[in-house]
Amino acid sequence: MNGDELCVKHIILNLANCLELLVKYRLEQEHWTLIFSDLNKAKYSDYLEGDFISVVVKSGISRLKNICEVKYVFTSSIHIYQYRNRLMHYTLISTFEQIIEDVANAMKEIAEFVEKEVIEDLPKEAQKDFQSSIHRAFVPQITRSCLKKVI
Repeated sequence: MNGDELCVKHIILNLANCLELLVKYRLEQEHWTLIFSDLNKAKYSDYLEGDFISVVVKSGISRLKNICEVKYVFTSSIHIYQYRNRLMHYTLISTFEQIIEDVANAMKEIAEFVEKEVIEDLPKEAQKDFQSSIHRAFVPQITRSCLKKVI
């Protein structure tokens, strides 16, 4: 695996983790049981101990739409999560250009989701950090260096 591929691999993994954590965070803000894979097995003691199987991203997004009434589209973000799964199982086949396009669009989707659904619940310092990072540069340095190599 060359440097470009390794760079993109890390971006995909980090974005997928970011999406998963944000979806679960927003579900948890609605009610702690919503982060359980099986709502019928939700026990508060297991929640406190972290001893449970949590909801997968696609189901989490469905819960956001159906239960939390979040009207938000995660099209590119879902592609990133699918890339993540394919990376983990060594089956990722796509063009570098398509992956980069989906990465850029997913970053935009995730930033918009945070601004609309998450940021108000964060501590003031975290709000400032997020807003300053968005204003500094939409695309982090690591992504910029990968994009320069592609273009």
